[in-house]
Amino acid sequence: MLQGAIAGLAIGGVYAIIAVSMTLMAQLVRVINFSQAAIGMFGAFVAAYLASERVPVPLALLIGLVVGIAVSVLIGMILARWLPESSISARSAVTVASLLLLISMSYILFGTRPMNFRAVVSGTAFEVGGVVISQVTVIITGSTDCC
Repeated sequence: MLQGAIAGLAIGGVYAIIAVSMTLMAQLVRVINFSQAAIGMFGAFVAAYLASERVPVPLALLIGLVVGIAVSVLIGMILARWLPESSISARSAVTVASLLLLISMSYILFGTRPMNFRAVVSGTAFEVGGVVISQVTVIITGSTDCC
């Protein structure tokens, strides 16, 4: 039971990071960015594709992260600079359009089959009283605390 609670704490941290990023975007451009998940997906697909093409995994992850950041900045600039006085409906439509564009581009560029990606961090960080704490749980919980 404690093992499940700790795993739930880690996934709750992921939800907290997503909530912070959505709140930040909503405060910045006064609209919820519906394409945020697609931006992360697109960056992850870029990283997985590069890793499958024998690019070193740390470099593939860095490039995927930079691509995700660049797409996010582009969408944010479009909303903040070109549509600052537009209605919420118009700005929301742009984020939905970018969501559909990113999904479509992912299908075109990367196909529809699942992509394998070697785990970057795996294994047990430590064990306390029979409860195993994984390295991923430690990293996610630590990064959530930083936010």
